[in-house]
Amino acid sequence: MSKRVLLFFFIAVFILFGKLTIAKAEGTWGYEDFVIEKGVVYGFSKAGIEKLASNHSVELPSKDAEGKPVT
Repeated sequence: MSKRVLLFFFIAVFILFGKLTIAKAEGTWGYEDFVIEKGVVYGFSKAGIEKLASNHSVELPSKDAEGKPVT
């Protein structure tokens, strides 16, 4: 009986962390969330402002839409 409980526990943890990983992936930041001109970030785009309401952990992109480095 204890093996079944342990198996159930591991399955529940796997499902829980799987959902958390998916939710985090949907909230990742990209160049489309910012206003970028000549490699400089000037602020948030409309999409970025909406994303900021639910994801306060901002991550600046390393490249712009053209693949050029962002500073």
